[in-house]
Amino acid sequence: MRIVTAFCALACFASQALAQDFDRPTLRGSNIHELASPPSYRWAGLYGGGQIGFTGANINVSAGTGDLVQYIVRNSVLESSGVPSWTTLSNGSTGGTSWGVFVGYNFQWDQAVLGGEVNYSRTFLSHSAADSMARSLQNDSQAPAGHHFIYDVTVASSASVQITDFATFRARAGWSAGRFLPYMFGGVAVGMANINRSATVTSVRTDVPDVTVPVTPPIPVSTFGPVTQSDNKQGAFAYGVTAGLGVDAAILPNVFLRGEWEFIQFAPVNNVTIAVNTVRAGIGVKF
Repeated sequence: MRIVTAFCALACFASQALAQDFDRPTLRGSNIHELASPPSYRWAGLYGGGQIGFTGANINVSAGTGDLVQYIVRNSVLESSGVPSWTTLSNGSTGGTSWGVFVGYNFQWDQAVLGGEVNYSRTFLSHSAADSMARSLQNDSQAPAGHHFIYDVTVASSASVQITDFATFRARAGWSAGRFLPYMFGGVAVGMANINRSATVTSVRTDVPDVTVPVTPPIPVSTFGPVTQSDNKQGAFAYGVTAGLGVDAAILPNVFLRGEWEFIQFAPVNNVTIAVNTVRAGIGVKF
């Protein structure tokens, strides 16, 4: 008997909670269309929740050590010969799990829903690259008359990037369709990454004099380097923009599920460019 009484009390409480969040049509006469229309869910108010997903990142490090090379060869013929612009590293991609939280506030007018949200994700994505390039080039700007300098240059570079955190500050626009809220969003993004870079330059200068009688002796070989320049930044901030699509689905008067796709394009940090795509699922509570 106590079980039946408790069950009835629980059912009464649930029916009152549903009535608060779902505006059911009022029966007027025998209008069957009003009886068949689905209840509307009120999305207005403060909400928050947790999420988990898969994040993929495209990391462009092709120009990641150009400034280091330029510093090494500054004020030399190697700088004017375009050595700092050599592409020694290849781009790459990586992916892994991400998880985090979100909090936001909605305003609702009939079925239109507008709001703002802060979304934070924690992840551990890493990419590294190392390669070298060797070229021979002629530059006579510092050669005496009748002499020609050939420079055999080798540039060795390495870079590693680890993405640890990113957050987006969004403006959202959605359309309430019963218990579903499809939405799109756009805004700004901030991320945190560990970026380590290194470049080494070696050059051997050889003289090729003009053919003369008597023979002109060549100027002795001159060697530059190897000279290494490194830059390591832990917790470097990256700033960019974000956009995406998603849908929230109410499963209880104050509980909803979420599925969404998010894209972030970060501005270059230390000549490293990062683009992030995330597909995630979440669960939230509306207060």
